Amino acid sequence: MHLALFHAANDPRIVDKECRTLAGAGYDVHVVTGRAAATSTEGITFHSLNLPLAVSGIFQRFRGTVVGVFRAFSAARRLQASVYHLHEVPLIPVGLWLRVFGHRVIYDAHEDAFREKISHGITLGHPLVGWSFAIVALVLEWLAKRMFNGFVAATPGIAARFPRGRTVVVHNFPRVEEYAQGDEFAGAGDYAERDNVAVYVGNLFRNRGAKEMIDAMSLVSAPCDARLVIAGSFTPPALHEQLAALAGWQRVEYLGWQSAAGVRRVLARARVGLAVLHPRPEYLTAYPVKLFEYMAAGLPVIVSDFPLWQRLVEDAHCGLAVDPLQPRAIADALDTLFQDPARATEMGRRGRQAVCEKYNWDSEAAKLLDFYQQLCD
Repeated sequence: MHLALFHAANDPRIVDKECRTLAGAGYDVHVVTGRAAATSTEGITFHSLNLPLAVSGIFQRFRGTVVGVFRAFSAARRLQASVYHLHEVPLIPVGLWLRVFGHRVIYDAHEDAFREKISHGITLGHPLVGWSFAIVALVLEWLAKRMFNGFVAATPGIAARFPRGRTVVVHNFPRVEEYAQGDEFAGAGDYAERDNVAVYVGNLFRNRGAKEMIDAMSLVSAPCDARLVIAGSFTPPALHEQLAALAGWQRVEYLGWQSAAGVRRVLARARVGLAVLHPRPEYLTAYPVKLFEYMAAGLPVIVSDFPLWQRLVEDAHCGLAVDPLQPRAIADALDTLFQDPARATEMGRRGRQAVCEKYNWDSEAAKLLDFYQQLCD
C-alpha cells in the first residue's frame, strides 16, 4: 500500500513508475490518496479520502493535514497491507503507529524535507513557519530512521541522510518508451522544422528561475519569433501577475498545468528545454526530473551551472550550462541553439542516447523490485 495524501492521484513517480512496476511484478498494489481518483487502473486499486486540500490559510491547511493523517491511519489499518510505503513527512506518524503493530513500513524521500520546508516558507513569505515545519520534519525523520524497515531516496544526496543498510536510491528517471515515439510526437516533424520554442515544465517559483527566464526572452536577439512555452503553475499565484508585467512576457505562451501526455505534446514542438534553478542548497545535489524529460524527448538543454548538472551535461554533450541568475547568459545560450540547429539537433540526439543507455526507469525499477524482495523475504 502506497500512502500519499498531498500528491496528485496520478503522480508520475508514485503511480506511473513505482506502483505500475510493482503491479507488473505481481504485487497487489493499493494507493491511499487525499485526492479524487479512479477506483482502479492497470492492477492498481485506489482509495480516495477526498480531503479538502484546496484551502487557504496556514491554520486551515494544518487542520486538513491532521484530519488527513487520521483518515490515512484508519484506511491503512482497515486494509491490512503487507508493506506500507509512505511518500510524505506528515504520514510518518502513521508509519510509527503501524510499526507498533508489527507492520513493515517504507519511507520514500522525494526531496530533502528539511531544506525544502525552509525554502517553501521563504517562497510563500512565511520564513518562521517554514523553519517550524522544517524542524518538525527533522524530528519525524529522526524517529523514522530508528523504527522503519527501509527507505527509498530519489537521489544519493537524500540517501546520505538515512541508514545506509536500509536505504536504496531510486532515481526519478523517465520511461524512455513514452518519449519521441508516442502519439504526442507523431506529426511533430523534423527538429529543424520546428518553431524557435524554448520550454519550461513544472511548477514555477522565483527560486526556480521564473523571472530570469522571462527577462532572458526580452534579450534574445534572433530569431524574432523566439518564444518561451511554460507548462506548469505559479507559486504563489500572485507571481503570475507580477511576471506578466515584464517585457519578456510578450514572448511567453503560458499553458498552465498539463497532464503527462500534455507535457509530451509540448516537448514535441520545442527546440530547447530550460532548467535554470537558483543555486539553493536543496537544488545543488538534486536532479530535476524535467532535465531528463527534455533529454528523453531529444531536446538540447540549458541548465544551471551547478557542478553536478554541468558535469552531466558536459559528459553527455547534450546542452549548455549557464549562470542561472544572469538573464543575459540564458539569452545568449538560447541564441546559440536557435541559430545553430545542426548543433542543437546533435545535442538533442546525444541527450536521448544518454537517457536510453543510463538515465531511464528500467534500471531504477530493478532496484525497487530487489528492495521489495529483500524486505518481504
